[in-house]
Amino acid sequence: MGVDLCAYHARIGTFSACSAPKIFRHVQSQLKLTAISALCPRPSLLLALTCLTLLLLCAGDVEANPGPRNEDVVTLIKECHDETTKSLNDIKQHLNALKTRVAAIEKTLNSVAKFKDNFDAVAESVNEVKSNISKTSGQLVEVVDDMNNRMRRNNLIIKGLPEGDHKGYLETEQIVRDLFTDHLKITAGDIERAHRFGQRRPGFHRPIIVKFLNFKSKIDALRNSYKLKNLETPKVWLEEDFSPSVQFARKKLGDFAKSNRTDNARFSVRFNKLHLQGKVYQLDLASGSVVQASSDPERSAK
Repeated sequence: MGVDLCAYHARIGTFSACSAPKIFRHVQSQLKLTAISALCPRPSLLLALTCLTLLLLCAGDVEANPGPRNEDVVTLIKECHDETTKSLNDIKQHLNALKTRVAAIEKTLNSVAKFKDNFDAVAESVNEVKSNISKTSGQLVEVVDDMNNRMRRNNLIIKGLPEGDHKGYLETEQIVRDLFTDHLKITAGDIERAHRFGQRRPGFHRPIIVKFLNFKSKIDALRNSYKLKNLETPKVWLEEDFSPSVQFARKKLGDFAKSNRTDNARFSVRFNKLHLQGKVYQLDLASGSVVQASSDPERSAK
């Protein structure tokens, strides 16, 4: 029995339109024709080639699906190259701009560093000047305070002396001259001037400042001041005239002595020094506290 080639070719032509499982079933049915294949080998070879072609088509063979043409690939590669080149040029421009900015920043930083060095040098000089000014100011304050106390060297202050209705300093001078002559044995000629100071207040007797012609008369008045206790008037006493800083120090020293003495020990405040129980104290102006004075004889004598 022969093979109908037209029908065979018609069947082969239908392979491309059928699905893969149907193709395999058709191939399997054709392989059963072993007798026919033995008698007519060419159709079997054609069938094998057809099956191989179908299998390659099902497997996605590159020859059956070669992809884009070479011209298209070259065009695509060129476009990618051009785009990449453009991107690289843009990046290069950005890098150049960034380098320019970095260079400007470095220049600014160098200027700032130089300015900082100059500022540090100026700050050091300013601190040195401030230290010198502070030191000089302290020395000037001491000098001015010393001059102030020297100007008050011949002065005494009378406190507690009743203030009458008189307002002139001449009447006050006469009262002081009579007081010193009658009770302190000081001649009237030793008194240069006397007047009250401070604001008037009801029930308050303003103190009187007395300036002597010489320091010796002032010392004599102080030594005889105990005689004022015998006056019939209320308590009257004498005080030395000091600068405000010395008055503040004397007050602090007096308070310190009253709170630190034992068994009501006696103490004395001489100028700006406190003598208490064999020790000498002074006020530390920097800390505002009372400290023991230096053993330096020159400083202790001041």
